[in-house]
Amino acid sequence: MRIEQNKLWENFYAGDSQVFYPSKFAESVLPLLEQGGQLLDVGCGNGRDSVYFAQNGVDVTAIDLSQKAIAGLKSRAPCIRAVCDNVLTSSVFAEDAFDYIYSRFFIHALTESEQSQLLEHCLHSLRSGGLLLIETRCVEDELCGVGERISKTEWAVDGHYRRFIVPEELEAQLDGLGFKHIRTLKSKGFAPLHTADPVILRIFAEK
Repeated sequence: MRIEQNKLWENFYAGDSQVFYPSKFAESVLPLLEQGGQLLDVGCGNGRDSVYFAQNGVDVTAIDLSQKAIAGLKSRAPCIRAVCDNVLTSSVFAEDAFDYIYSRFFIHALTESEQSQLLEHCLHSLRSGGLLLIETRCVEDELCGVGERISKTEWAVDGHYRRFIVPEELEAQLDGLGFKHIRTLKSKGFAPLHTADPVILRIFAEK
């Protein structure tokens, strides 16, 4: 499954169906970010939000496993430290390295155990008072239940794996790790695309 996912995203980032304007999530969190703050964009894809943050004075490191995505980002925005690596094993998660860790539409591509690893890395790498900013698909998404069932919350369609997040479970996990001031938002209108407007989960947590 993981190899199929890697091929899927390499093909996507080699194609012409990408968008490069910032997401609604990036626009919504920008007021929370200080100019000169250190931000890590986890699972950055083509870097659409990384570029937006950098253009607004944030010091951005971006990481993704797709070689094509990272190569494109490096050519478009050399001011960004763009890293092609596996987020679960990458040395980019140095201790107390970032003021913000941003993850949009990424953790639903991870298994539960992979999510646990990532969140531990985030806690380790955030400075005291730093913010973890997550946007992801959740169990109220209409795609939950469509395709090949892997588990109660995991489904695959044409080789595209998604794990639909249970908000209360993610909140409890963050709380158990020691994050504080956890705020959850859940709504349509956060990430509309063409005719689709799924219920999307946003979580903000402070170290």
